[in-house]
Amino acid sequence: MRAFCQNREVKFRSVLFCLTLVHISAASGLCSNDDWNTLKTAQWFALGGIGAAGTMSKEEGALRSLLHEPNAASKLKLLLSEGNLAGQCYALLGLYVLRDAAYQENFARYKSSDARVKTVAGCMISEQSISSVVSNIQAGRYDGMLNAPIH
Repeated sequence: MRAFCQNREVKFRSVLFCLTLVHISAASGLCSNDDWNTLKTAQWFALGGIGAAGTMSKEEGALRSLLHEPNAASKLKLLLSEGNLAGQCYALLGLYVLRDAAYQENFARYKSSDARVKTVAGCMISEQSISSVVSNIQAGRYDGMLNAPIH
């Protein structure tokens, strides 16, 4: 009887271990989809500390996370076509950081755009033209913010 119980315990632990691995794998996959969805529906284009506490926006956190994925460039390209205007700004910035050709391919279209996007810098919420955001990306003005430690 003792051998029977030990055998069942080993099987139970094996099944539990496998289920844990499946759960972890699924959770990490969801995380990247959550990042992409956060950027797709971004409320604003915000980099660096925002608000009185100077915390990182959830959108910046999502971009930072997405940039570390193996298929980041393809997700960012998809974001250019499916994301809202703020999401497209994050996509352009991400493609610029990755030095992906899609950044240069789309630069002129956004540089000549009159569209406006809500931006946040510190405690200031305003609207900025897409062409201005693209000029700042091209000039490297956001590079330091993306390389800063996470708060």
